[in-house]
Amino acid sequence: PRPSLSVNRSPGNVTLFWPTNGFAGYRMQTNRNLLPGGWSDVTNAVTVSNTVFQINLPLAVPTTFYRLIR
Repeated sequence: PRPSLSVNRSPGNVTLFWPTNGFAGYRMQTNRNLLPGGWSDVTNAVTVSNTVFQINLPLAVPTTFYRLIR
């Protein structure tokens, strides 16, 4: 199974997080649309807090999509 990706939004930022249990080795990617191709790795640091991996990102304009990939 794939990890579930959760989102927490705060003023000016978004935090994406997923469970650490069994989901090491995933990386976050971003794209401006959902078309194949054009995805690039997010360079922000991934941290571990309690039982989740998390990454903090600034809110983006225009719309930005994120995905986890192994």
